[in-house]
Amino acid sequence: MTYKLPDIEKSYIPKVLLLGNGINKSFNRDSWDEMLKNIKEENITEQDLEIIKNLPYPLQAVAITKDQVDKKLEDFSEELVKIEITDEQQSMIRSLLECNFDAILTTNYTYEIEKSIDPEFSCKPKSRCKYRKKDVIDKYLTSKEKQYGLYRYMHLEKSDKQYNIWHIHGEAARPESMVLGHYYYGKLLSTVQNVVSKYMKKYHAKSEKIRLQNWVDYFLMGDVYILGFGLDLSEMDIWWLINCKKRNNPEGKVYYIEPNMDLEKNVGKKVLLQTYGVEIITELVNDGEYRDYYNRMIDFIKEKIKD
Repeated sequence: MTYKLPDIEKSYIPKVLLLGNGINKSFNRDSWDEMLKNIKEENITEQDLEIIKNLPYPLQAVAITKDQVDKKLEDFSEELVKIEITDEQQSMIRSLLECNFDAILTTNYTYEIEKSIDPEFSCKPKSRCKYRKKDVIDKYLTSKEKQYGLYRYMHLEKSDKQYNIWHIHGEAARPESMVLGHYYYGKLLSTVQNVVSKYMKKYHAKSEKIRLQNWVDYFLMGDVYILGFGLDLSEMDIWWLINCKKRNNPEGKVYYIEPNMDLEKNVGKKVLLQTYGVEIITELVNDGEYRDYYNRMIDFIKEKIKD
């Protein structure tokens, strides 16, 4: 049976999760650090690496590949697809997904969410994938909308529940969709801006219902819970959307759930988030305490959604 994203009442506020790499890191399974080790140019010295570590994470990859990040990611995509997760990781992610989100967004290229729902999940690089869906015919999409997969999502069903997952910065099995560095962030942002224009026309139409067809639509209309995502200032697509949401769809809230936001190094980012109307949920967390922290935050989200 062909699945289609549902039409929803404009009075309804979807529940949206934006999940970063934090949970994976709490299990010492950091696919990001592993990727950086594997895509760096051979002639990058240890001294070079120490300097590059001062850059924001998304830009470290550009520097260590000497601006060949697209080719390096394509070469490494098969390894990214194979990354597995532990039973304990699966259990934590499943607990989070009990919130029955209308849309699940992730900045990760890898498939920890899908493998937590269905351990048999598999997608091969540059191949068709039975889980991958889109509700818009290609001829109605721009070349960049197709490349970056704004309308492509993974649809999984398990125990009578349905899950729709967008890899908003690309996915490992589609290396051409992976976004990293200024050049690709800029191209993605221009695509996002085009999609926002389409969304605003739908939102202000006279119909009482609206068809949300891509992850940007859900981000703008929903209550967005951001968890395990450092949200570096270089992540300009997300920052722009947060500001755009405040200006155009303030009914939907953004909750930024991140430890240690009161530390001096994070104060500037905290002020900017508050300026954009984001509600910050934070507490002091030491090394070795992150698994307990994420379990507490998952309980917090469950209670918040229940309210």
